[in-house]
Amino acid sequence: MGFSISWIGFRAIETPAILRALNQHILQKTDPYNEAPLSLLNMPSGWTIIFSNDVEWASFERLASLSTGREIIGMIIEEHTDIWGLYDYLNGQPNWYVVRETTTGPSLLHKDGAIPDIAKPFLTQAWRDQEEKDNAAYKHYPSQEPIDIAEAITGYRHDRNGPNGNPGFHVLEAGFTDPLAGL
Repeated sequence: MGFSISWIGFRAIETPAILRALNQHILQKTDPYNEAPLSLLNMPSGWTIIFSNDVEWASFERLASLSTGREIIGMIIEEHTDIWGLYDYLNGQPNWYVVRETTTGPSLLHKDGAIPDIAKPFLTQAWRDQEEKDNAAYKHYPSQEPIDIAEAITGYRHDRNGPNGNPGFHVLEAGFTDPLAGL
């Protein structure tokens, strides 16, 4: 058992613009345990998180399309195969990524691009830990640097909800409805 999810984070973008881009609207229903196919959370940090129970929802194609004119991040978490990936896109192009995977034996950390300064301490520690563990007999040591980095950037972490879930999430449904229509 484990998570098989994805999410996309938008920074400092008004919710109606995000909903328009996704062709979604907010239902007057909360989703504290992220059971809906898509749900939205506005973070105090200024990030808006769109959560999906489909690990493939935050696809490279979707990230490229949604990042036109802006920078966004996408997170995939596939615990059944031990893959955690954080991808930053800017103006339709990949900007940087950090991926941890353990599917083929020892845990591997991959990174590329213009890694932000906030991520560097996590990566430095990861390389140090990996080096120590490479020198030991124990080889399976999944770490979650992409998830830790995503939390440092956005303030959101999928596995840190309280006993009542996260009541700030709201269910999304297909079909954009302009909140200003009819005014």
